[in-house]
Amino acid sequence: MLKGKLVAILLGGLVVISGLSTGIYFGVYLATHPPNVSVTVIWDEPSSHSEERANQRYVRCTEEPDYVEIYIGKAPFLGPLDLLGCIGELNEAQWVLDSSLKLEKNSSGYYTGKTIMNFDINEHYLIKVPNKYNEIDYQDKYTSFFLDTNAEKNEITIHWWTTFSGSINLNTTVIWDEPDNDTSSYYSKVETEPEYIQLCYWPAIFNFTHGTCLPAIRDINVTKINNSTYYNETSFTFRSDSLYFVRTPYTESFGDNLTCAYIDISKASHNITLHHWSWSSNVRKPAIYLYNLQQTIFTESLSVYIPNGFATLTIPEVEMSQFISWNSFDVYPGSKILYEDEFYPYLFYEAGIFSDFSKPEFGWVIEKIDDIYILNGICYSRIQLLNYLSDALLDLGLYENEVAEFIDYWFFEQDLFLDDGTHILQQLSTEWISFNFQLSTTKLYSQNRLFFKYYYSKSRGLDINLKNPRNVLVSQNTNYILHEWGIIF
Repeated sequence: MLKGKLVAILLGGLVVISGLSTGIYFGVYLATHPPNVSVTVIWDEPSSHSEERANQRYVRCTEEPDYVEIYIGKAPFLGPLDLLGCIGELNEAQWVLDSSLKLEKNSSGYYTGKTIMNFDINEHYLIKVPNKYNEIDYQDKYTSFFLDTNAEKNEITIHWWTTFSGSINLNTTVIWDEPDNDTSSYYSKVETEPEYIQLCYWPAIFNFTHGTCLPAIRDINVTKINNSTYYNETSFTFRSDSLYFVRTPYTESFGDNLTCAYIDISKASHNITLHHWSWSSNVRKPAIYLYNLQQTIFTESLSVYIPNGFATLTIPEVEMSQFISWNSFDVYPGSKILYEDEFYPYLFYEAGIFSDFSKPEFGWVIEKIDDIYILNGICYSRIQLLNYLSDALLDLGLYENEVAEFIDYWFFEQDLFLDDGTHILQQLSTEWISFNFQLSTTKLYSQNRLFFKYYYSKSRGLDINLKNPRNVLVSQNTNYILHEWGIIF
């Protein structure tokens, strides 16, 4: 399997237009001409501002303000009042320094500058405190401002503050135990003993969603204390423009405080307890087949947005986050995909998600007793059951090649029915799939997206009655067909 690179996620917060008790303000006046830009820089103490974590990010600059920087943005941006506040990809500095704006101190003790800018309507612009004072390319509303290219005049106020560094002592206890009833639907016990935990960070300006990926800074080895307890004492240097977490390596995301803990940089030391558990909602082998019924090759770009999770594996290999994208590949007559000079039968990804699942309505409930499988009150041998499921998958709209791969992967390579007990495959609704795995394509396709949620219980005779799965084909274009299937643990 190919392993993708971790990239950060397009996230952010709401930019607030407000007035502060000091008289600081900024405003926007709508017009259709290139705007005048008027900048006021306040040289004050961060401690005078009460917003959460503001004091932890900044200290007062020792040098007086003399200029601010103007950047042109190359990253996606939906506008300062968009609730998602997409600013740009964190791992790539996509803001290009355009120019500097000189400041002069006025009689009120403020530092001001003015300019007239000719905007390119295809770009977006940012005015900010220079990088030598703030170590990252993007700041929050205190030290930067997005210019409104549709306004006649931009009146801007920012603060002349700088980020800083420090050291924190970290004492972590790791418990290797079994999740209780309240957490077992989200977590499962890791079979191997804990060897390390991970120190992670997140840029302070970006808000979280429930599935936010946390890039790891380094691994921290733990020492065994007894059969269920592991421990480590360490220290690390922080930057005030980042948030820090410690987590177990099997959860890869910002979860709850059972497997991931926030580190408050205002404190010199932390005592943290984590559970060595694995996140149990894992989307396995979603395969996307593209069928071209025309006689000509066409070029496609396909992306999947996972708002409540993140990709963990892709083939062909692309960068992974909440957003995965295969750009500019060719689809040949039939179903062959040519991506970067190599042919693939389908696009493949795996993902972890945090999501609620509705009460099962459609699917299969299969009881296994030794070599007997009971479905809908009928006893089957293993081969009879697999023949039944193969026919059912064909009736649900999958093609013969897909059914063969589905059966081979899930009932031979993975063998879902290995243990005696009750096995449940819940068919997930089209609405659930469309929200949790938001698919975007260039062409219009007839779509059949078939996802199951797998449950297992050692108990038999459970009172669970499901209707047989239903065909969810969405017919839009008979020349181009898209099939996708996978199972969620």
